[in-house]
Amino acid sequence: MSDTLTLQMDSLESTERLAELLARHAEGGQFVALCGELGAGKTTFSRALTSSLGCAKLATSPTFSILQHYEGGRLRVFHADLYRLGSEDEVYELGWEEFIEDYSSGLMLVEWADKFPRVLPQDRLTIDCSYHPQDLDQRQFRLRARGPRSERLFRKIGEAWL
Repeated sequence: MSDTLTLQMDSLESTERLAELLARHAEGGQFVALCGELGAGKTTFSRALTSSLGCAKLATSPTFSILQHYEGGRLRVFHADLYRLGSEDEVYELGWEEFIEDYSSGLMLVEWADKFPRVLPQDRLTIDCSYHPQDLDQRQFRLRARGPRSERLFRKIGEAWL
């Protein structure tokens, strides 16, 4: 299997399918870095993931509160949106190090993770969300894994997607 998996998201159902696969195979301590431009599907994917995990409340864009928790599902979800932050110092002022320690039994989902790559853990699944080059109504999600936990998840998603 390649070290990059590019998936065509031609419908909301495609995004939900990817979220279901991730929810089914993710282990506690999984970090998911969501990257991409505005409107490319990061929050839609986050909402589908919290739904697939069975969380009591579904993810919304945390842009204004920056950090959210979602309980009641198979894994507790820590959801962050770094869009409004201007520096790594601001990330740490939020209590970032505590969040990184706390998500060991849950799943950390970070939108706009590419703004501050140095604060991210080494072991992570990165999903780059973009508009499809030929059809702006569709999206492409490019998955890359780094570290043993994320590489296991990446392989399971790749095998199940085919």
